[in-house]
Amino acid sequence: MFSKYALLSPSDSSTVAIRCDRREAFTFEGNNMADSERQMDRRVASYLLDLHGPLMYGRSLWAALGYPSAQAFRRAVRTGSVPIRTFTLEHRRGRYAKTLDVADWLANLAAADRIEPLKD
Repeated sequence: MFSKYALLSPSDSSTVAIRCDRREAFTFEGNNMADSERQMDRRVASYLLDLHGPLMYGRSLWAALGYPSAQAFRRAVRTGSVPIRTFTLEHRRGRYAKTLDVADWLANLAAADRIEPLKD
């Protein structure tokens, strides 16, 4: 479901890797998995901020949240089932969300349930 980010199975318990849609790989070394996960969460947040700035909107927003299309995202907004707070801006079209809210949601999602490795 999530094509943008996936937690890759580490080869040992102290290494965690994440692969993004640009096929960049981030590997983290740490004393334990909790340190590696926190380091990964910070790296993902930094990556999203560098890529999108403080606000996300449009395709980047709905794709990061796992929606297959803009229509599916609009339906979720209408029914109130979007997992993070979205908002409109005056004199602008579309819905917006804070990039750090998206990063936090991704981090909590990964912590709650491990994401399957990407298959090539």
